[in-house]
Order: sequence, then structure tokens, then C-alpha cells
Amino acid sequence: MDESDEPDSFSCLVARVIALTQAKARISGFLDAVEPGEKMVIVYHRERVACLRRLPRTGGLRRSARAHAR
Repeated sequence: MDESDEPDSFSCLVARVIALTQAKARISGFLDAVEPGEKMVIVYHRERVACLRRLPRTGGLRRSARAHAR
């Protein structure tokens, strides 16, 4: 595991903040936004609950998952 793989409290400091309801309604668009490296913090009742960020490429899994999604 390299430095970019490690979850920490600072990994989403510079991020777009979105509400959980917004994330649920527009997840596909948000996944497209994190693809090039944008980070997003999801909030629920004004509390940060999750960080959405791109993971390192791991091989063929990504292509296969996208094919099934279409």
C-alpha cells in the first residue's frame, strides 16, 4: 500500500462538499468527477460521513464493472 492508498483524516481536506441526498441522486456524475482526481466529502445532517475519491488503478476490474453498468 503506498501513500495515496492510505486513508487518513487529511486526504479529503481540499474537496467539494455534497449532501448525502445529492450524492444518491447524482452518483454517476460524481464518479465521473472523481475519475481525474477531484475529491468530495459527503455530509449527512451537517456531519462529514464519507470521502469520495479516486482509487489507484488495479487492472481489468474497472473495465468489466463499467461494461456491466451499461
